[in-house]
Amino acid sequence: MADVSALIVGQLLQLFLAIAYLAAIYKTVVISQSKSTTTIIPVSAILVIMVSFTAIFTGFLLATGTAVATLAPKLAEQPVVTYLGTQGPILSSGAFTTKGIVYTSGTVPSVNGTIIEGGIAEQTAQVIKNIAAVLEEAGTSWDYVLKTTVFLANMSDYTAMNEVYGALLPTPKPARTAVEVGKLPGDFLIEVEAIAAIPDS
Repeated sequence: MADVSALIVGQLLQLFLAIAYLAAIYKTVVISQSKSTTTIIPVSAILVIMVSFTAIFTGFLLATGTAVATLAPKLAEQPVVTYLGTQGPILSSGAFTTKGIVYTSGTVPSVNGTIIEGGIAEQTAQVIKNIAAVLEEAGTSWDYVLKTTVFLANMSDYTAMNEVYGALLPTPKPARTAVEVGKLPGDFLIEVEAIAAIPDS
């Protein structure tokens, strides 16, 4: 990129010098004519000027084309990020996608922002259902989930959570990390994040 910029700057400088040279010749002719003298510019000098100007202009076009050709692939490589909506003003189960991967935010067992009734089994089932809705919106499903992170308010709920998790998720199960946290917002018992591939992307 730096080489292309230097080439363009060099071509512009040469173009400026050529224009300045032509202006100086024109000024000389005008002054000579005002003094009633005749100034003859050799044909060879005119040809040199024309060839130089053409070469400089061609070089400028080539440099510009090289810059565009260099930048175009880089711009095409920039990731396209698509943000998906949230299910509530605070308790979000939204996500974003980029380069064929969807990343969900922490998803909690709520419906329209309200915590569901029940214990860890019911909340785990609702979280999995909520993530499924986000994955469907992104064009994928639990079948393509690569990894999950499970946050539990109490590790004593691990066994009950695991039973529901194992029953509802397809086989083979995605990679998973399960941790206990001090407290989850909204007094939820569980929160889950998921990373999934988007098929045919």
